[in-house]
Amino acid sequence: MNDDIRELSRIAAEQRREFMAAGAVESDLELAYRLQLEEGMAASLAFQPSSSNSSLQSPQPPPPISINDGVNLADIQTLEFD
Repeated sequence: MNDDIRELSRIAAEQRREFMAAGAVESDLELAYRLQLEEGMAASLAFQPSSSNSSLQSPQPPPPISINDGVNLADIQTLEFD
C-alpha cells in the first residue's frame, strides 16, 4: 500500500515538473512571437510613404501587443491535483 502511495506521489511530482516546463516553453514562445510581430509591424510602418511634408521624422513604434488566450497553466494544475 505504501509503495502505491509513493508511486502515485512520484508520478504526480513528475507531472507537475512537466507542466512547469511546458509553461516556461509556452512563455518563451509567446514572448518570441510578440517580439517578431512588433518588429514586423515597425518595419511595415517604416516603409509606408508619409502623407505629410515632414518625412524626416522617424515612425513611432506600435504599442505593445497584449495576447491573452484565457489559458492559465496554474488553473490546469489545480484541476489536475483536485
